[in-house]
Amino acid sequence: MTILDEAVSEECGGSSSRGAPREAAGNPTVSALLENDHRSIDAMFTDVEALILERNCTGASTAFQTFQKRLEAHIAAEELVLFPAFEEATACNGQTSVMRSEHAAFRRLMTEIHTALEGASERDPLPLFQELGRTLSSHNVKEERVLYPKMDANLDGGQRRELVSRIAIILE
Repeated sequence: MTILDEAVSEECGGSSSRGAPREAAGNPTVSALLENDHRSIDAMFTDVEALILERNCTGASTAFQTFQKRLEAHIAAEELVLFPAFEEATACNGQTSVMRSEHAAFRRLMTEIHTALEGASERDPLPLFQELGRTLSSHNVKEERVLYPKMDANLDGGQRRELVSRIAIILE
């Protein structure tokens, strides 16, 4: 059992992600918006990784900066809008606490990667970037299987539209 699973079981009485609404015409969901953003970030990740593998440090550094800004916007949308709304709607903060901790780890790794790509460190950026990829992948699964569906399930259509709109503004 993961820390997130434990937080769900202990604090919130289990996961309510089954039966969460999926996006329908005119009724956007948190899940659809943020999962789509994950896919966009994943594509950028793949592009940066290819440049690192080619040892194209200049290209990798430029692409990484774009990737980092995109991921930072995603994290900001979650931490400033989604997580407070989640905590209010579900009376749970264990899940969001875990997510915030993982976001902090991403930021530390991104700083190390940036330093390595700029040549200010003797470290090879590839293992650092691959570690970021593994941790992002695991993190995304937790959000997509638990957090986002639970948020969607705890809001009516109007509340969901309002939340999705607020998140989308930050992602732009």
